[in-house]
Amino acid sequence: MRNLNKVGLKELIEIKTIVIAIVLVLVLFAACGEAEREPTAQELALKAAEESYEALYSGHVETFLNTRAGADSFDADYRQMLLAAYTSHALQVNTVHHGMDSIRGTRAVMDSTLNLMQTFLTLYFADGTTEEIVVPMVKQGDSWMLK
Repeated sequence: MRNLNKVGLKELIEIKTIVIAIVLVLVLFAACGEAEREPTAQELALKAAEESYEALYSGHVETFLNTRAGADSFDADYRQMLLAAYTSHALQVNTVHHGMDSIRGTRAVMDSTLNLMQTFLTLYFADGTTEEIVVPMVKQGDSWMLK
């Protein structure tokens, strides 16, 4: 039997190779675990709905209108009517609830029958009241738009 203290050069190289391979595998596993995942369709639709309503309640009514599907094809009169209605609504919220504190998307559900994403937003008003609204979203190209 061979003496364990007399390990040959060949055996040392083999052990070193195995240790390096194990370390590389562990590093690869760690790197894969830290990689960012792509957001889901639900997350993207929720983010778009949140941003649209944040624009509305922060006074950017035209931006809110432009997040509607097909807004670029609205005629001027219809566009002005919508802008007036959205402005009136935002002013009412500011008057009744003293403004908006925050908006949070709570969930999103794909409706394959209607081919849209139903997003649920919770509106937190400055006076402490909350309201949940359902915002239908449709995918246009790479963007989610208000239905």
